[in-house]
Amino acid sequence: MAPEAVCALRDEVESAQTKNGLFRGRTGPGDLYYTFFALPLARLVRARIDRSACRDAIAAIPLSTLDVVHAIAALRLRRMLRLPVRSEMLRALLNLPATSYPQGDPEAPYARFLLTAAFRDFGLDDPPADLTDYRTGRGGYANVKGETVPAVNATAASLFLLTDDARKDAALTLQNLQEEDGSFKAMPSAPQGDLLSTATASFALHVHGYALRHTVKPFLRACFRDTGLFAATPDDPVGDLEYTAYGLLTMGLTT
Repeated sequence: MAPEAVCALRDEVESAQTKNGLFRGRTGPGDLYYTFFALPLARLVRARIDRSACRDAIAAIPLSTLDVVHAIAALRLRRMLRLPVRSEMLRALLNLPATSYPQGDPEAPYARFLLTAAFRDFGLDDPPADLTDYRTGRGGYANVKGETVPAVNATAASLFLLTDDARKDAALTLQNLQEEDGSFKAMPSAPQGDLLSTATASFALHVHGYALRHTVKPFLRACFRDTGLFAATPDDPVGDLEYTAYGLLTMGLTT
């Protein structure tokens, strides 16, 4: 990023921290989810933040009150802020009710990816995963059983859970879902590509040694804003911390 873009992003990160120590999205109070994206960004651009207030806020959040997405974000934040994380905290995720998971299904590809990535991050063995019922065709996957159309995020997640030929089929399917502007749509029926789907698909393919069919640079430029933030789509006028993390992740994969 150009120096002026880094300065603009630094200002945005610093101004996003609220009085309670957490970071907000576009509006509203401080939020655990956006704090998960803010802390790495703050370190990246050397933002001046109140780390102590953030640490106290995260320490005060009971993990038992959180769904799986927020619980995993909280656990990773605890590690970033040098708060204790015990293996029992990770294993407790496996006992959360189905309603705590996206789509209400703890066995779906995205849910299994969340758990597997968290377990690996903290040095634990992978939890079991069987994606057979979520396969949509030759290599695509969905997060809902019985779907016939592949979802980008579910297929990207599957690459981290599959092995050998099944992973290759999923990767080739994912490659073919890329749009000519470099983006990926969450679903083929979506009106346009979005930065979340583009980042996750690009990252999953890169990690497993598969190239993109099209350069993603034009799409990234279209999502970048003068504030130093990235927006979700080219026609979204405002960026936020979450999509900026996706934008920078994708930038790091481009050549």
